Amino acid sequence: MSNILRVLRCLRQPLNSIPIPPSDVDLGDKTVIVTGGNATMGREVSAYFALHGARTIIGCRRPDSGEEAISYIKDEAKKQQLE
Repeated sequence: MSNILRVLRCLRQPLNSIPIPPSDVDLGDKTVIVTGGNATMGREVSAYFALHGARTIIGCRRPDSGEEAISYIKDEAKKQQLE
């Protein structure tokens, strides 16, 4: 099963029973587009894909909120490197 399908299968679960997506996934050769990737669930999904190496394109209505999401993801990446 492809890595992206493994992650998406986890995300399709009801919110109260979402398993933690696999952490050993390398998505370095993938490009993903996340619509609504600037807020709430979409931002977390964008961060997950980006932190696992995927080229992540965030689709949103307002460029400023997209920039905020990018800053959030960069901050998460710095935290990951510290752990």
